[in-house]
Amino acid sequence: MGSQSSRGGFPPAAGAACGLRQQQIPLCGTAYKEDIRRDIRQQRRLLAPEAKSRMDERIYHNLLRLVNHFQPEVLYAYASVRQEADTWQFMKKMWEMKKPIALPRIEGEQICFYYVTGRQDLQAGPMGILEPAEGKCIPAAQAAALVITPGLAFSPDGDRIGYGGGYYDRFFAREPYHTSVAVAYPFQIRQDIQPENCDQKIHYLLTPERVISCQTGDTIPF
Repeated sequence: MGSQSSRGGFPPAAGAACGLRQQQIPLCGTAYKEDIRRDIRQQRRLLAPEAKSRMDERIYHNLLRLVNHFQPEVLYAYASVRQEADTWQFMKKMWEMKKPIALPRIEGEQICFYYVTGRQDLQAGPMGILEPAEGKCIPAAQAAALVITPGLAFSPDGDRIGYGGGYYDRFFAREPYHTSVAVAYPFQIRQDIQPENCDQKIHYLLTPERVISCQTGDTIPF
């Protein structure tokens, strides 16, 4: 758990720090998801750099439109890695705008979010993913944030297949009042996802072309 620093500008915490409010949320997983994960990873590896760059640029602008639409007090995001849809351009813009933004850190079987003001606040985590440095960042305990959510595959009505650790499913089960937004390339949208009881649905699906409400199927007009 990171200790609080002297930096200001963050909203007051709306609850206890993450480690103090953790609950025992069951793990889950099923073998069929591995076939979908392998397929999506392969498609990402085959994505041409030029095509990826074009889609990342459109995703970036749609993220900016989404923030302008919802006007969230706090953003929860994640540091994209490897062939994921890029989040770095968006995060850099939020830092330039002094928008409070928090990133996750793995703590046991849970993820906890901490405010970051730039790349200098991050360090490599156990999976090689950059996460808030321990002892350097203020815990974010926002009751309802806009959460940019990673994943490998998504259905149009909000079902999600992540990387298999179950961290975000447990996070959203523990803190159900957030608004989740998945960022995806078109080939990551699937019709063959079979949700389990412990899988948590996302609220919005953001692609290079549009932002879709998973509850209604409507496109958000910007």
